[in-house]
Parts: sequence; C-alpha cells; structure tokens
Amino acid sequence: MNETIRCLKQYCDASFESDYGKNRYFPEVTLIKGAESGCYFAVERLFNNFSSLKHTLSKYPSDVEAEKSMYEISGIPTPNMFNANVYSTYLCSLIEEYFRTTYIALLKYSDRKEKILNVKFSPYDMVDISNGEKTVQEVFASTLSFQNIQKICSNFHALDNKLDIGQALKKPYHNRKKNLYEQVNDILERRHGLIHRLEIDDSYCTESLQKDIQDVIVAIRRVYSYLCKYYNWEEQEVSL
Repeated sequence: MNETIRCLKQYCDASFESDYGKNRYFPEVTLIKGAESGCYFAVERLFNNFSSLKHTLSKYPSDVEAEKSMYEISGIPTPNMFNANVYSTYLCSLIEEYFRTTYIALLKYSDRKEKILNVKFSPYDMVDISNGEKTVQEVFASTLSFQNIQKICSNFHALDNKLDIGQALKKPYHNRKKNLYEQVNDILERRHGLIHRLEIDDSYCTESLQKDIQDVIVAIRRVYSYLCKYYNWEEQEVSL
C-alpha cells in the first residue's frame, strides 16, 4: 500500500493524509515466510470450517420426548444423538487436516527432508507431482497416519528428535482429570468406532460435541503456540 501511495504522491505532486498524519506512511509489516508462514496458515485456513460446523449445530433443535421414548423402547438413536456422532467425524477431519498441513509446512524446510523423503512413490503420485497438482511433501504426508494422537506426535518427532507437540497438550486444562492430549485421542477413537463398527455413543449429544469443538480449538492454539516458542517465531494472532 505504501508503494502505491508513494507513486500517486509523486505522479500528482500532492500531499496525503493517513491514519498516522499528513504525509505519514503506514508502518511496514514484515511478512512471515517459510515454515513459520505455513504453520500459521494451517491454523488460519480452518476458521471457516469451524464456523460452519458451529453454525450448523446451532440449527438443530433439542430432542422431543417422543424421540427420547423411541430410543428407550427400540434403541433407535435420537436425532440429537445421531447428528452429534456423525458431525464428530467432521471434527476429526479438521484435526487431521490441521496436523497434516502443519507437518507438510515443517517437512518442506526440515534439515531431515532428504532422508525422510528417500522413498518410492507410486506412478500415480509421480504424475501428480509432475503436473504440479501436489508437492512431494504433500504426497509423502498422505502416506502417514494422522488419525491417532500418538502417531501424530511420532510423525512430528521424526522431523526433530526434540520436537514434542504432545507436551503442549499434556499440560493441565481447566482442572480436568483428562488433559487435551487424552481428550483429542478420545475424539479420534470415537470416530473409529462409528466408521469401522457403526458404534453410536448414546451418551454423546450436541452439547458434548460443542464442548469437543472448543477443546480442539484450544488444542490447536496450544500446538501453534508451542511451535512458535520452539522455533523462536513471533506468534501471530489467529482467528480461531
């Protein structure tokens, strides 16, 4: 913006006034780059996804007595129960997407990149890489599992022996017995039960999911903050 104002000032031989005063340019903002930028946008790009999930849940009414009675008699899940279990799988997708995208950003600039990427890719992956549809890091990350918190931490640990993102999640949280590490793991495990065994958690409802959403947001913020401190980055304000 400053460059545009500067050119117009010279071209028109005129003065201008900004929020900072007459002929005062805006402060220059240092753009973040590399892994720092990638880890920031891994958080920021999920804002709309979380907003959509919260908005959708706010539109579902509570179960009526007839639906509750039907569950007690026949075991058919109530709409509230069913929707919460199903939408929890979307929450799991957001968890996976955050950690995978963050991993890709770190891998791209990792000192261990050459060693880690010393693997054979399928012909289909090679075509995607050749066509510029995917990066080598994205293809490699797709071969890793981000569906279990222990595996997620292990993936990051492979990038750097001292990197322990689980540390950020194991700190006390609201005086709960379970920390965020255990809570995120429970969320992911519930998804496995639904997808692989069609298990519906009858104690899980919209209110439970809303609490889990907030826990996941806090978990993501904590991991991002941990990475900023670990790599000595300036922590950016995030929309989540």
